[in-house]
Amino acid sequence: MTLLKLNNSMIRNIVNKYMHFIFPFAYSLNMFSMTMLLILLGLMGEAETAADVAIVQAATLVVFMAFGANARNIILGNDNNISIAQILKFRYYLLLPLAVLSFLLSKSFIELDSFIVIGLIMRRSFEWIAELNISCNEKENNKNYAYSYSLIQIITFLTLAITILFGKNNFISISLFVWAISPAYKMVSFSRRSFSKSNFSYFTWRSFLPHLGSSWIISISMYVFRILIILLAGKSIAGMMFSAYAIGGMISSVYAYALGPSLAIGTYINSKANLVNKTNAVLLVLFLIGSGISIFALQNDSFTQMTRNYNLAIGLSLFGSAIMFLAQKKRIHLLQLYNVDVFVPDVIANILIISIVPFAFYIIGENVFPYLFLINSILSLFIFAIYNPSIEKDNYTRNVTAKSISRVATQSIVLILIIAPVFFQISRLGVFNDSAMNYYHGGSISNLPLPFSIIGCAIGMLFLVNYKKCHVPAIFLFSLFLLMMVSIFFGHTILEGNIRDRIIFLIQFILPVFALFLGASYIAPENKALSFQAIFFYTIALVIPMQVMATLYQATGILTPDLYIFSIYQHLQYVPALLLVIFFMGLLTLKDMKSIRLIALMMSPFIATYSVLSFSSLSLLIFIVGTLSSLFILLFDKKVIFACSLFVFLAVSFITALNLEKFNIYEYELYHTNYIQQKNAALTNKKIYSLLKRFSDPNLKQYLENLKLAADAFEKGEFDLSFAKFNYLAKTLNVNSPFVDYYLGLHYYDGLAVTENKEKGLGMIVSAADAGVPVAQLYLGEIYALGINVMKDSSTARKWYSRVLENKKTDLTTKYMVRKKYNNLEGDSSKIIKYLDDADEMKIAIQVESEEIKYNNRILDVSKRIPDANYSGRMFIWRYYIENILDSIDVFLFGHAERNKPVLSAHNYYLDIVYNFGFIALLPFLTLFGYSFYGIYKVGFNNMSFSLVLLIISLIFILLVDNFFKVGMRQPYSGIITFFLWGVFLSKVTSAHDKHE
Repeated sequence: MTLLKLNNSMIRNIVNKYMHFIFPFAYSLNMFSMTMLLILLGLMGEAETAADVAIVQAATLVVFMAFGANARNIILGNDNNISIAQILKFRYYLLLPLAVLSFLLSKSFIELDSFIVIGLIMRRSFEWIAELNISCNEKENNKNYAYSYSLIQIITFLTLAITILFGKNNFISISLFVWAISPAYKMVSFSRRSFSKSNFSYFTWRSFLPHLGSSWIISISMYVFRILIILLAGKSIAGMMFSAYAIGGMISSVYAYALGPSLAIGTYINSKANLVNKTNAVLLVLFLIGSGISIFALQNDSFTQMTRNYNLAIGLSLFGSAIMFLAQKKRIHLLQLYNVDVFVPDVIANILIISIVPFAFYIIGENVFPYLFLINSILSLFIFAIYNPSIEKDNYTRNVTAKSISRVATQSIVLILIIAPVFFQISRLGVFNDSAMNYYHGGSISNLPLPFSIIGCAIGMLFLVNYKKCHVPAIFLFSLFLLMMVSIFFGHTILEGNIRDRIIFLIQFILPVFALFLGASYIAPENKALSFQAIFFYTIALVIPMQVMATLYQATGILTPDLYIFSIYQHLQYVPALLLVIFFMGLLTLKDMKSIRLIALMMSPFIATYSVLSFSSLSLLIFIVGTLSSLFILLFDKKVIFACSLFVFLAVSFITALNLEKFNIYEYELYHTNYIQQKNAALTNKKIYSLLKRFSDPNLKQYLENLKLAADAFEKGEFDLSFAKFNYLAKTLNVNSPFVDYYLGLHYYDGLAVTENKEKGLGMIVSAADAGVPVAQLYLGEIYALGINVMKDSSTARKWYSRVLENKKTDLTTKYMVRKKYNNLEGDSSKIIKYLDDADEMKIAIQVESEEIKYNNRILDVSKRIPDANYSGRMFIWRYYIENILDSIDVFLFGHAERNKPVLSAHNYYLDIVYNFGFIALLPFLTLFGYSFYGIYKVGFNNMSFSLVLLIISLIFILLVDNFFKVGMRQPYSGIITFFLWGVFLSKVTSAHDKHE
């Protein structure tokens, strides 16, 4: 006892000059002892052990910090709605369940020693209660407790460090146990005192919810961040990075959770300016030391790459800690001085950094890891620095842009970037410009065409987002992120899936959702010409005519992606339907503007041709419905001349586009049985087929009917009927079709229902093969490879197999099988070829060899080719996905552990979510749908403006029709536009409801 008093006296003398820091110091020893252990292991070179400790620490943080509810800030702040007894009771209720959950999270990821895991979890459990004890004593200014507690923590940690350093296993176990229970100092007396001062029976969960939200997002993001680093870099590199991050990160964390709350009180209540000056000096020192270490690491050539990255990570984390220090200072002021929750900026900052990690890694490589903490610091500082909670008006602005640039101008620039279908590539450092109809990026993110919409959304997030209007988007994004993470990790434990791939796939779903914040913050300007409808309309009024003229000039027969100065990525799958919806929405919303009416008349020929050349049933539907609706609404609005003129222009242009002489009739090609392959065949063949055209062409209808009968008869072995029909097509209708030549050639070559004539038959098959029929080329390759009725000739077989592989009409499955046949031919082994990229080959190999999806190669009804592709084909795919979703209750709830098991896309955004992340990931969407429809119900259509009604109709079509046949909402371009419109709707419905009330 005497020794303890003496030591206490020594400690008291040491800290007397810095007495303001004693409580933050004690709190830091309590909260960051495990972090100091992580740093110690990293400095000792125990990288893998450091990674193990980091995993357990992350697991404990994700559960204990998630329910921390900003307790220290609440106790030291001005919130009188929550008592200390309430917080303490809340934590005692959850202590055991959270400890068990921490153990499960730790053990389910990698195999760890149970004793170590239990010791670390025990330590964190006692720290969780001690945190309240320290904060309460600080509020009461009871420094004796802080002195004693600090001394106990120093002694127990040093004992543990010494035993680890000398490797005494028995002593390590004992010292670990003592260190783990040391935070329990005076815990019992604190609990008695707290409960005796308060009404123990009074307790409300609602008071904790705003504070829990921020804690959850921070802790979960930290856990996911660490797991991502381990999965991407491996345990050794990750352990070194965690140790380096911890050195700088602990400094900013000490401020955020220990010093900051005390400093805020000291600065603004007691005016202790000297305390502020000292912290500024610390910031300067951190900048200088961090810069010095970073420069030293980069300039020293004697370091290995790992050593250089480790030292660079230490320097940058120190540098970043100074920046994070400033960010956390702003965050604490928002919590204590303004008494507001910071859930929205916390969601944005933490999910953004998670989204950045894998993309940065795949673009830069492992050299990006030292910079991640610095990137996170800069991002956090910016997001909190622009948060001004004192401004609550609807014309909310911030002084973060130059004074000469107004919010409206910034918003207009952002809107142009969002809607313009212009893409860029990181690898080329420029605008995407490629004439390929279906550009393949090779699986590389750096080669992936990314839309300028991403840049526009990022600028909008930084300069335009009004956090006070974004609670619904923040709750939606956080809920989606949380439930998808639950799906990934729970699905991993029961289905052993690939966590890394699923997290990256999660990020693909998450990124477009940020546009929801931008839409919710949208402010309709007084000048309608600067509204989002007008800017979207003006932009597509430039793009659509350019694309139509480029298509006609290039004679591609279907919309070309190549506009010469830039190319539109995924120009057929996701762009046309969306742009047509926006055109008609803008036209009808702004019909009173003369400039809009004039542009609409000028655009009408291009819009009609665009809808036809898009080769999309949805686009045709939108055009027809939009044209008729426009006619009705404009006539009702007494704009008769404009309505009739527009209708005539659109109708005449549409009929003309359907009957352009340069576009031949789209012909059937074998081996193309799904919609995408059929579309690719149409692109390559430079022909277009329209459902509407066949009704006005009786010869075509007769041709198609006979072709169907002939093809079906051949497949059934009814060769008499087959030959008669094909012969009728060739002679009576005078149809010059290589496809017909091929089948007639088979009849003559094999003597099917006709006198055998191998020379004539082979000549017809060769003619069809030369004309580009893949099945004819394949047939010739087969007979020469096997010597069927011809001399076996590997050289000739190789020639025809090569034609199949080079034929753009050939689907990937056939290419894969033919390539194997080609390489198995006798002859020069140097001629072995590889026509497919590794990623494609892997997909097709899985598809062919596992026989999960069997292509039906029988001839389809050509007259129903497009409906079969769009609807019957979709139904086949949907049935496949649904059957797999209903495979088991685990799969239904949490999705498939292996990301995107089927080769084919789901062609349905919501099926895609349920298949990959389970039904639980669909719950946020169902909730937001319900909230949206409830908002419509509360306002009522009678109280809505015409523009809001049009927005609702457009949004319903995009969400419930377009995304029911596509996965557009997880594509950056179409997804960002869709979520932006949804956010605008939420903002407008809320405003309309407030006015109505």
